[in-house]
Amino acid sequence: MIWGLLFLLFLAVIFIGLNAFYKQTDYFKWQHLELESYKQGVPEQLDCGVFGSTYALYAFQAMPQYHLNNRFFNFSLNAESIEQDYLLFNKYKSHFNKGAFVLFTLAPCVCYYTYEESPQYNSYFLLSHKEIPNFKLSRFIRFRFPLLSDFKQIFRSLKFLLNDQKQELSLDALFPQSVSEEVAKMNMKGMAEGWMHLFRLANLKEKNRDAMNEKALKANTSYLKAMIDDCVQHEIVPVIVITPLAKELTNYFGKAFLDNGMYKLIQDAVGTHQVRLLDYLYDVDFQDNRSLFADGGFRLNVAGSSLLCKKIMKELLEN
Repeated sequence: MIWGLLFLLFLAVIFIGLNAFYKQTDYFKWQHLELESYKQGVPEQLDCGVFGSTYALYAFQAMPQYHLNNRFFNFSLNAESIEQDYLLFNKYKSHFNKGAFVLFTLAPCVCYYTYEESPQYNSYFLLSHKEIPNFKLSRFIRFRFPLLSDFKQIFRSLKFLLNDQKQELSLDALFPQSVSEEVAKMNMKGMAEGWMHLFRLANLKEKNRDAMNEKALKANTSYLKAMIDDCVQHEIVPVIVITPLAKELTNYFGKAFLDNGMYKLIQDAVGTHQVRLLDYLYDVDFQDNRSLFADGGFRLNVAGSSLLCKKIMKELLEN
């Protein structure tokens, strides 16, 4: 009996060790690249911070150059919901100086996106069990020990380690600098169709008629309103930013869809507060310039991020 228990303990130690090794491999880090900055720690005394989803993660790559001494942090994560923005903001709002800018970034379909629909790995890494909605121990164990769900990953990571040259971990390395017109159209078509499928929409032109989307819209409005109210209360400056898209993607959107979705969310969340809106959705410098996007129209590359951040800083400092 004792030998059996010792053997099981030995296996458990080996398994925990393999998981620890796997999570230190570049193969694993590339899959969760947006968490690397969090691992280094969120700085105190921030003068500027960004909350948002994938579009914001890429759009603000160039922003640190405008803020010395770690006074900027991008809280954005891949496929992040507004509710997750709210959870992260509540956790880290004490890190902002009075008068700091907090940029809440939006894109056309994020108003219908919920925390439940999002991949929740990041929450289980960044938040305590008390801060996570509907915390599940089974999910926590699965996320903390990824080899439980797919042990073959250890062999993939070893193959990656042996066959691939060491490459600096950066968002821009995940995509080519730019893509052809054909690839851009294909990528953006896939993205638009993916949103229509996810949110049960016939198109992205007309006003949403789906009851679940309307429920999500109201909930997300409440989360954004709560963050804006909190900023005002703590003498932090909230700014809403709509990041630019290329025409290959904006061609899919109609005025009725945007007015009754994203723009309605903004109007209702802002209420009587004086909150600056920086709307670059149809900005001419980006509309006809897919070379500023890593995927042809949605994720900005370093050049696109540099241009956008320059525009935003000009607005923030001059007004």
